[in-house]
This record gives sequence, C-alpha cells and structure tokens, in this order.
Amino acid sequence: MKDIERRTNPKTTDRTGGTGRRTFLKVGAMAGATAVGGAVVTGTASTRTEPRADLTVQDGESAEVGDGTVKTAAVTNSSGELVSLDVHVDDDALASVDDDGKKPHESVAAHLSLPSDVDTHQFTFVGLHYNPVGHAPPGVYTVPHFDFHFYTVEESTVESIPFGLAAYDVPDEQFPPGYRLEDPRLIVPEMGEHLLDGTAPEFGDGEFTHTYVYGTYDPAIDPEDPKRVEEMELEDEKREVPVFEGDGESRLHFVEPMVTNEYLADLEQETSVDVETPEVFPVEDRYPTEYVLKPDDSGVSVSIGGFEEFPGPSG
Repeated sequence: MKDIERRTNPKTTDRTGGTGRRTFLKVGAMAGATAVGGAVVTGTASTRTEPRADLTVQDGESAEVGDGTVKTAAVTNSSGELVSLDVHVDDDALASVDDDGKKPHESVAAHLSLPSDVDTHQFTFVGLHYNPVGHAPPGVYTVPHFDFHFYTVEESTVESIPFGLAAYDVPDEQFPPGYRLEDPRLIVPEMGEHLLDGTAPEFGDGEFTHTYVYGTYDPAIDPEDPKRVEEMELEDEKREVPVFEGDGESRLHFVEPMVTNEYLADLEQETSVDVETPEVFPVEDRYPTEYVLKPDDSGVSVSIGGFEEFPGPSG
C-alpha cells in the first residue's frame, strides 16, 4: 500500500524565518575506499531488476555506516528513462544509529557517486549525512536524522564552498512557493545555503519526521574575498563571520530529503510526497517533483522521482 502525501504551499512574500541551520559540518573528499566523516566509501557497480519487470536498477557507490551499508542507485524504465535516484539504507546501518541509548552516536558524512552509465540528468553525486543530535533551528531539526543531498554541480564546486553569510539574491523564478530563507542566512561549508519548506508540519503545530529542502549558492563567490566581515553570536559565542556576495545572484544546486532515523526505522509502507518546485532551474532539464520513502526486505530507500521537464532561466 502506498501512502501519498500532498502539501500545498501558498505563495509567500516573507522569505526569511527561523534561525540558522548548521554552523559547521565538514564533508571530506573521497578517493577509492576512503573514510569520510565516520563512513568508509567503496565503489560498487551492478545491475538488477526491480519486482516490476519494466524497471532496472543500476547500483552506484556504497558507504559503510556502522555495521551496515548505504548505497546509491538509479532506476530506469524499459525505455531507459530515469524513474528515480535512490539511496538505500540497510537494516544494519539503521540499527547502528538507532537511538536506544546503548550505542555510540557519531556523525556520518560521505560523498557517494551515482551510476556512470545512466542519464541522471543534471544530478552528479549524493552527499549523505547522519546527524546524531540534529541541527538548527533548535526545537525543529534537533533530533537524530539523515540528510540526503542530491547535487547538480561537481563535487569540487561543493568542496570549495566556504562558511559565511549570504548577501546575494535568490532569483524569484528559482524560489519554490512556500519556501523561505533561514535567519541568519548561513552558508554551510562544503554544502551551501538552505531554503526550508515553511508549510511543513514542524513549522506549525506538528513535528519533524521528514521534509524536503532546496540548496542554493552563488558559484561566483571567491572564498578568499568576502564583501565584509560581521561579528555575530553563533551557538552562544561571538564569532567573526565573512559575508559573501559573489556576482549578486545564486542558483539552486541541490535537493534534499531529510528524514528522522526513527521514522525510517518504523517505516512499514511506501510514502510518496509531492513537492513544490520553482518555475525554472539553472539548466533546462528534467527534475524531481516528489520524494519517496520505501521499505523493503533489507532496509529502506529514500528516493527522488517524478521527473518532469523544467526550463532554464529566461535571461
């Protein structure tokens, strides 16, 4: 049985809300079999057939998380068209981070490549993060959860992103309805700035179980040349924070399902969530319109799918 969630996000003129997200989360580069933030990344490549005869799964790269494995995959139909991009978390990996008070909880950060012989459109790799105590905003995302970043830029571009404050504009046509900027507008190093779904339950009377985030950043920024430096209080201490403007305008560069490990561990049926999308993306291509959380006999998959054609910027 498939549980379909549909969230209607009203247009909003107030793009700023909440407090800052992560002030720092370092993601290491990978080469071959590499230890990255608590995960050992290894290359795998295989093809398998889904229960539906017309679907084929091409496995990408895997990482060891605790006693288990996390792996990327691309699902295509009989015409070779992309159906979804998946990250599979097996039961042993989920058990390793289970918040039962008995196991040590460590942050996990890894970059995982997608299958190279599948047209994944603009998507280049996945940034996986497990946050044992969550991250800001306090009281919203400060619970153990996974972040699944599906990037549309090269890994080297992501690795060059500095910590700082954003002073560039987010183009209106690339701003999804109902989403908002964080306050302050922190640029997370080796990741970027985040646009949050202001209509999600956690920003109302509900609680965070899973949500969908967009990432944006101005690639023209020179990390060595901030516009200015501001002193501000972060995590109860005053810090000097560089402010970056770049060429004055950012571009979307990742989409990110975030899911609590409790929700994943208890998942019993497929859940599909339609997401709001911007009018355009930085490059004309096919982009996801939903994310799917799906259990199977060996773990759970977190996927982006429902790919539809979107135009690039009009200018």
